[in-house]
Amino acid sequence: MACEDSFANYRLSYPDGKKSDHTWGGRLTKIAKTVPQKTAFIQGERQVNWREFERRVNRLAHGLLSLGLQKEDRAAIMGFNSIEWMESYFAVSRIGAVPVNVNPRFVAPEIKHILEDADAKALLFEAEYQELAQSLQPQLPLLKHLIAIRGKSSPGVTGYEELMAEHPETPPRLDWPVSNEDFAFLFYTGGTTGYPKGTVWDYDNRVRGLDAIMITALKPLIKKLPDLPSTAFPALLSTLPLPLSEGMIKSRPARWLFNHLADSERMDRLTMKMFGSTPNYRLAAGKMKLVVVAPLFHGTAYLTAFSMIGASAGTCIFLESRHPFDPAEFWRTVEKRKANLAVIVGDAFAIPMIEELEGRDYDVRSLAAII
Repeated sequence: MACEDSFANYRLSYPDGKKSDHTWGGRLTKIAKTVPQKTAFIQGERQVNWREFERRVNRLAHGLLSLGLQKEDRAAIMGFNSIEWMESYFAVSRIGAVPVNVNPRFVAPEIKHILEDADAKALLFEAEYQELAQSLQPQLPLLKHLIAIRGKSSPGVTGYEELMAEHPETPPRLDWPVSNEDFAFLFYTGGTTGYPKGTVWDYDNRVRGLDAIMITALKPLIKKLPDLPSTAFPALLSTLPLPLSEGMIKSRPARWLFNHLADSERMDRLTMKMFGSTPNYRLAAGKMKLVVVAPLFHGTAYLTAFSMIGASAGTCIFLESRHPFDPAEFWRTVEKRKANLAVIVGDAFAIPMIEELEGRDYDVRSLAAII
């Protein structure tokens, strides 16, 4: 049995103090209030807007509190990409508990290692992994609650939707504050050797830090904008919250301005103030439509999706057949949803995508970038 570890060993203080809007709960409240009708997530034929998403997150957050979860308790999420994965992450965060990512393809000893190392008190899992979850629980004295997504309640297991149905859609009132200096995420990364290692993150890193990732990603693109081929502009301009045209971007003044802005620390500071703000959400919400192909328990997909959500309230699109990867469904989804971004990891995705695209007539003109 692992010894419970205090986050005090890792806690940092930040110059802007304990600003609660720099948490995922704070960001969700702001987004849902500012752009409630904008589409938050799409999976297959199912779509939810930000108001609907927040209400379901609130119900689940109340449910987790009713099970006894408290601030900085660890709650693991085991499953592939889904709207429920996002609901689980935001609900755990909303109450100040700590999400833990679990790759469901790990073998049982690896999963046991993560749950034990994390001191996980709850496990939210896809119903197909119920037998595995129940077989591990007796070996993990701290793991008190098993919650089956798309499953029903049974002895020792709580059904996800049944848990939600018992609680209101209003935000829970907590007996503790949740701030940007609190323990936000225990992210397990495989590296190249041995068991996965847990990396510790606070909200300032996982919220404001991901805003900064957006700036880092955009800076080289800003410098290159005037030199992009004309075929790239329709898709690219659809992601930008400003009323720009190709002619404006390729003009000599714009060329000078883009080069200057990309290298300006003042612009970095201004952009950081804009990202995650109410005015920016009104301008940008729903502009970026990202197909999250790589799994959210993988750092690449997590960082890309959450930086886009927090910075600009973009729309995440998940494939209905979450595993194994179906490249035909991917291209059909890009075509149907007019998606302009996608995130993958390496040749395991890229090669099947290329093979599927060759000789077939998919309309992919909306796709501005594959990350």
